[in-house]
Amino acid sequence: MGFFSGLDVEAYDRQYSDRQLLSRMGSYFRPYALLMVGIGLLSLFNAMAGAAVPLLLARALDLAGPAITAFQILVVTFVVLASGVLVWAANWWRRRLTARVIGDVVMDIRVDGF
Repeated sequence: MGFFSGLDVEAYDRQYSDRQLLSRMGSYFRPYALLMVGIGLLSLFNAMAGAAVPLLLARALDLAGPAITAFQILVVTFVVLASGVLVWAANWWRRRLTARVIGDVVMDIRVDGF
């Protein structure tokens, strides 16, 4: 007897197509389309900025060569720190917007009586 043995389809279970489910989810999130675009853009920015840090660091070290100065080290340190702060801020903002949108959708569903 397996873990999923009691999860068979019951006679009273409704059968929905993927199109019906996506349409229903789309109707819930449609009022938040602009925020969803913002969440997607923040995710894209976060991924690009996070990937850019090692590339910028490697390029800066290549340009500096073996005779790196203290000022160049300071500049590279500042750039890496600033990009880390930007990645952190974008991630915080994305998570805040995501939580707000999902919370609003859940509350709308509860208010409508579903």
